[in-house]
Amino acid sequence: RARVMGLCLVGHHPVLSNGGYSHGTGQSATSTCPCSSGLGPRSVDGTLLMNSLVTRNLELNTKSFSVLSRGSLQTRSWGRKLGRLLKGGEIIGLTGELGSGKTCFVRGMTEGLEVHKEVWVRSPSFTLINEYSGRLPIYHIDLYRLGSKREMEELSLREYLFSGGVCVIEWFEHLPPEEVEEYMHVAFAYTNGSKRRLTLTAYGRHYEGIIKGLRQNADCKVQNAKSKKRRGF
Repeated sequence: RARVMGLCLVGHHPVLSNGGYSHGTGQSATSTCPCSSGLGPRSVDGTLLMNSLVTRNLELNTKSFSVLSRGSLQTRSWGRKLGRLLKGGEIIGLTGELGSGKTCFVRGMTEGLEVHKEVWVRSPSFTLINEYSGRLPIYHIDLYRLGSKREMEELSLREYLFSGGVCVIEWFEHLPPEEVEEYMHVAFAYTNGSKRRLTLTAYGRHYEGIIKGLRQNADCKVQNAKSKKRRGF
């Protein structure tokens, strides 16, 4: 079984001894992380990065997808793309510093899940759980203020985690690792100014299919942008 070795300071994801990723650690990054060896989100290797007018994407491996968002509108757009690919029963875990774009991303997800545009999507920092109705039920959870397993049990968190809706959790690193085995982790990292690095990692085959869909979406946009440029638009 993979052992947690540390937390990547670039991609903000925990590093495992076999090169995989998980959540629930706060140690320093180690050489097992591709980010720290020059193969991660901030690599400038031309063979890894694909430049376009739309965005700059990097394929980390078959289970991860990383994108540079140039502002809140792009962050929201990527949330919308993810929301459109969800079928129900998914767990989406978000990690990143305050103000890094987690709630903005959730707003996009609710749009992709067809929540009415007049619904106010806000961070559940004090309510702990906000529920929204779209084409699927959405449970927006914030674990920032929960400090113990007992508090999570009192929240009846498992009823939301294993429902038929979509469970999206801010401060996912506060969730005990044994609670879920399959999920998607979305890490938000500051780069400079309003730019953010979003790194999505799949744990489970269902989530790998979602990563594939996001990557195909990005590739299509790149090709469309190149096509328009050739036509002089």
